Amino acid sequence: MMKNNESGYILILTLVIISLMVAMSVYIANRGGLFAPFAKMAIEREKAKLIAFGGIQVAMEQIASGSIKEEKKKESPLPAAGNKKAGAGEKTLKAQDDRGNISLESDKKLLETILPILNKWQTFELQEKFDGVDGQLKICVMCEDGKININNVYDFANKQFYKKGTSDYKKIMESVFSQLEKFTKRNLFSVFDNFLKERQYVLNDVTQLLGVKGFDIFAQNLFYKPQKEDQKKVYLTDLFTIWSDKRTIQPWLLSDSVVQLLGLKPMAISSGEKGKQKVKQLLKKMKQQADWQKDWNLIFTKLYGRKFDQLTKNITPLFATRFEPSTFSVLSYGNVGDYRVFLYAIIERQKQTKKDGVTIEVNLKKVYWL
Repeated sequence: MMKNNESGYILILTLVIISLMVAMSVYIANRGGLFAPFAKMAIEREKAKLIAFGGIQVAMEQIASGSIKEEKKKESPLPAAGNKKAGAGEKTLKAQDDRGNISLESDKKLLETILPILNKWQTFELQEKFDGVDGQLKICVMCEDGKININNVYDFANKQFYKKGTSDYKKIMESVFSQLEKFTKRNLFSVFDNFLKERQYVLNDVTQLLGVKGFDIFAQNLFYKPQKEDQKKVYLTDLFTIWSDKRTIQPWLLSDSVVQLLGLKPMAISSGEKGKQKVKQLLKKMKQQADWQKDWNLIFTKLYGRKFDQLTKNITPLFATRFEPSTFSVLSYGNVGDYRVFLYAIIERQKQTKKDGVTIEVNLKKVYWL
């Protein structure tokens, strides 16, 4: 009897151990089965992130266009007897003219690069044998100087909109919101005005407007995405900005939302050879100091589809007469497998003009992970 009891005990113990081993094996197999797809997703996410950040670098390279290095000119021979040397005043004026011409040439080089790609997707298909990864990169370059800077049109210290010369920014913003009503189906100027009056300091980010009653209509249209020609949408951060350093906007580099707001048609400039030739023809009419009442119809009527006198009069004082863009933005999209990463970056562009050429420096100011 004792031997039979001992045999039964060992059998039960063996079965318990086998059951535990089976349970542990199943647990480890399940954990391993979950880890494999998670590891694949983590790798794809990291690759997509690196591609998206690489897209920002591509955009920075494009925005840095415009550098000019002038070769030193040979010294002119000594003037013949009886000839007068140029006076100090004449030399100063000549130096200013030279710098102006070099600066204008630099601006034209920038526009030759930017206009064919402005507010549009640029798509790069990546292959592992050439690029080290199978994926896709898409970038869209925009200009913050083509948007309305909220902080620059409002005097937060005195709780009122700026008024300078013929530019009454309260009237300008009233007209902006009147045009915006076509898209929002409500006039948001009064709540916008009250919001600014209640603030003690400038906005830190345009997205703060989402907390204002009525602006929640932009919750699904916050950051710009290139749209088809027949689509008409206005995006909050594509209409307003805090990053540009002036109260005016650049007519050459209007954001797509400002184009929609003004009732203009988007620029139809391709990135091919025809597009390059079209830009070169436009740039022949470019001036250092524009008078848009005269120059708009010569340059932009065919491009935007409207004459100057057809534009909203209270908004035209926003147009900058000098071409001085200083801040750009880029939407960068990285895609690997089933994982996608969207980044939105603010890029500062600094131009220094000297008598021997133009140098361009670009700096990354901020990155949003969308």
